[in-house]
Amino acid sequence: MKFMNVLKLFAEKKEQFERKQGWIARLPNLDANIKTLLTTITKYYEQYPEHEYIGKAELKEFYDFLYPGSRDQDLYHELIEAIYEAEVSTNVQEDITEQAIEMAFAQDICNKLLPVAQGHKFGVVPTLTADVEEFTGQMKRPPKSSTDLEMHNYDPWELLQDNLNYEGPPWNLQPLSDILGPIQLQTLGCFFGFVDSGKTSCVLDVIASAAQYYAGTDETVVFLGNEEPDRRVATRLQMAFMNKSRHELGAMSEADLGVDLEQKGWKNTLTASGISHVNQVRKCLELYDPRLVVIDRGAKVHHDFKCKDIDYLMTLYNWYRDMAEQFNCAIITVEQGVGEANRRQWVELTDIYNSRVGIQGELDYAVGIGKTDKDNQQNFRYFNVSKNKLFNGEKAKFATYFEEERCTWKVV
Repeated sequence: MKFMNVLKLFAEKKEQFERKQGWIARLPNLDANIKTLLTTITKYYEQYPEHEYIGKAELKEFYDFLYPGSRDQDLYHELIEAIYEAEVSTNVQEDITEQAIEMAFAQDICNKLLPVAQGHKFGVVPTLTADVEEFTGQMKRPPKSSTDLEMHNYDPWELLQDNLNYEGPPWNLQPLSDILGPIQLQTLGCFFGFVDSGKTSCVLDVIASAAQYYAGTDETVVFLGNEEPDRRVATRLQMAFMNKSRHELGAMSEADLGVDLEQKGWKNTLTASGISHVNQVRKCLELYDPRLVVIDRGAKVHHDFKCKDIDYLMTLYNWYRDMAEQFNCAIITVEQGVGEANRRQWVELTDIYNSRVGIQGELDYAVGIGKTDKDNQQNFRYFNVSKNKLFNGEKAKFATYFEEERCTWKVV
């Protein structure tokens, strides 16, 4: 009877079906008749996407359409009658459905933990946080910690002073500091551009600037990559720290190099490659408590959060934003530009690859890096701060000279 109420909810409310059908379908040992009716409802909504509910007579007719000549027609017609005759309120139906979904989640977690209990697999338990968060996120009455609401009325003068006197690492380029203010904690930003525009070199220079600000403290800045080998990234970061080419670094003594890098905050940096899942990002945040995290590339980090395919990147970037707030850090992602951005001087917010709104809507600021194919401008890069919710909220454009061999930038 429990699952008849679930089917009644799905038939009468398409919105509930779309949100919860996937979980019910995952239930083990689901009665064969319930499975057939669930399949019938699913195929109905697929066949008629404009419909928001299914009437009793229509569900019967559609069953006959799917299963012509079925020997069980009378049985299923009786079951459909029973579904619609149940005098159960929507609230009770939703509670019953939530219980069924919890059963599905519990079974999934048991399946994941069984190899651990048998000693065949490890490292699984820390990944279960995502499962719990996914279940909590669909609950009608989530735990109190998920529903706490704290309202504020701030003192206007203190609020003004907080904004005027905010301290943080400067950007590597003065115009960015003028436009965005210092690098702020609990923010999410993105640097993007077409291939070979210098995106990674720029954020490495940002890391060098932030590390120098934190030099002599216990604070950490982190680079998480999935594009290049870690040692290659570290070499480029070293060039950005020292403003020297590989050959110039090679001419230094080990002692001089060590002293200079330490003074500039080299020990405040950490790098990692092969970052492919949000669990790795979260582990970094939990273990190292960094103040700045750069993720190159942000969109190549996978997640298992429940969402529609079209919302995949929005869900990922919303998670980045939550992590920046939860762990009191600044997160900067690097993203690829679309093909149309190739050799374009000023790249726009809509030029982020594979996203028109999903990524852009979650950002506090976005910085596009463009270049042209003019012979006398091969080393010039053009910065477009195309979104800015920080500081004065200004948008701006400016030109720079990129010294690729030293991984450094100069405003022109």
